[in-house]
Parts: sequence; C-alpha cells; structure tokens
Amino acid sequence: WFFYREIAGSFNLKELLYEAYILVKHCRFTYGDVKDMSRSERNVFLEFLTKELEDERNASKQHSSRR
Repeated sequence: WFFYREIAGSFNLKELLYEAYILVKHCRFTYGDVKDMSRSERNVFLEFLTKELEDERNASKQHSSRR
C-alpha cells in the first residue's frame, strides 16, 4: 500500500491525511481508494480538482462582470 509506505517514510502525516480528506470529500473517492493510490496519482487528481475549481471561479467572474 503506497499510503502506508509514505506514512512510514519521511512524509508529513498531517499532509497525507489532508490530501485524503480533500479527495474523499470533493472527489468522492473512498478512503480505501486513496490509500491504494501512489503519491503521483493523488497529485494528478488534486491538480484536476484545482483546475476545475479555477475554471468554475473564472466562469463565475465572467458571468458576474456581464451584469
């Protein structure tokens, strides 16, 4: 399990758990899904989420500036 190896390594436990929290809450993965992901897989999904939120924010700004 990638997640457990990272916990045992030099990674910050709080950071790992926060990544898991974001992926479970906002991307609707299960905690088990997140634990099975490698760090690079989690980073890709976090990048997707960040881009999606930025796109939504920009669309909202454009819509509100047209009023």
